[in-house]
Amino acid sequence: MKPYSGSDMVKIPDDPQKIQQDNRQTVTDNLRDAYNVVEKLIQKSYQQKKMEVNFQLRNIRSDISRIRSEIESKELDGFSGKKGNLGELYTTEDMFLTTASEMLDLANSYLVSENIDTHSLEVHLSQFKKAFNSRIIVDKDILNEFKLKEMESATESRVLSGKKPVLQKVVPAPSENPVFQTDNVSNPDDQASSSMDKDIESHISEEHDAKISQDINNELDTETLSKLYNYFNLLEHKYSTYQPEVSNDGNYIGNSKWSTDISDRWIVGIVKDGLFKTPLIFETYWHPTEDLKELMNFIQSEGNSVAKDQYKSLCLVNSSWNDEIREWARTFMHPRLILFLYELDTSNLHFNETVVSAASLSMWHNSEKKPETLEDKLVSLLDEMEYFNASDLMERTGLNVKNADNFLKEMAKKNRIVDIGFGTSKYTRSKE
Repeated sequence: MKPYSGSDMVKIPDDPQKIQQDNRQTVTDNLRDAYNVVEKLIQKSYQQKKMEVNFQLRNIRSDISRIRSEIESKELDGFSGKKGNLGELYTTEDMFLTTASEMLDLANSYLVSENIDTHSLEVHLSQFKKAFNSRIIVDKDILNEFKLKEMESATESRVLSGKKPVLQKVVPAPSENPVFQTDNVSNPDDQASSSMDKDIESHISEEHDAKISQDINNELDTETLSKLYNYFNLLEHKYSTYQPEVSNDGNYIGNSKWSTDISDRWIVGIVKDGLFKTPLIFETYWHPTEDLKELMNFIQSEGNSVAKDQYKSLCLVNSSWNDEIREWARTFMHPRLILFLYELDTSNLHFNETVVSAASLSMWHNSEKKPETLEDKLVSLLDEMEYFNASDLMERTGLNVKNADNFLKEMAKKNRIVDIGFGTSKYTRSKE
């Protein structure tokens, strides 16, 4: 993996409601033009005395008129659409525009052609109708996903801007092996600060500062404030030097995009898979409370806000947590969120250790300066076991079966370990 070079551009996601409104108007204009072109083709076929073609064109014209009327009369949520996610919405909207444009282009081509292929026109019209009815309905889930993407893009924009106290974004370098690449990330050179959109900056602040129950600078004593800043400085160094390699479901994510953002109150790390998928989010922020009921309601709300295809590793920071809250945290479970409680006074991290992914995720909230990489864990395994297999590595790293096996094969290719063969699926230390 290579450090971020400053050349990437962050694409701010488009508002799904505005996209559909604009596209609806564009397609309406295309259908009006297509109607006028077909009208001219009807006249042309009549002059050519091609009555069958003329009849078919009249039917096409009627279909275009009817569809245009439907689109013009329907509100954004009134069309015959379906549920989906934000990525699917962008895809179907592109298809909606493309099919309308292609149909108009095809009709125009027949104005200068000797022959008029009504079958092709009907096929394109059918494809357009299918695209029209396949559009994604903009509902509450879509809007919530859009807001999350806005926040993530804003975080990356802050990273790209080089504005302090933001960390640099790390982008993985191309690898011969697309599954594993475990070189440590080096620190990038400092870059000059640049201005950024104030709306984006305020959005980030509002999203995270709303979670803070206390004004740090005004309310905390010097000793607590010093401990808090030291903790966040440690996390800043860790997040800018390393990135997560194992996800909550055991997949290898060391080659995924890793972006971070930090203030004196919180630090956020985001793992991105492509343009739209954000499978894993890390959040750590100051949230002192002694009220278990208030905390339970707050955490449940946090968990419910995580999208169904995402997972959040959440750490709340306090000077110390009372026994009741600690015990509750050690039993807390949620399908899309794991909870960590960090204590400034003791540097202890409290969480439910029965959650399978807890150990691998905890290193991104604890006070250790250097997280143990997969290769570090492999070396430790080699020191303890002469022969081992994928199951042994899974237990040590949190990787699932497929990814543990892929990692061992990759390490064997690099001659770090040797496959002893004979159908045993076991490995041992390389003699070199």
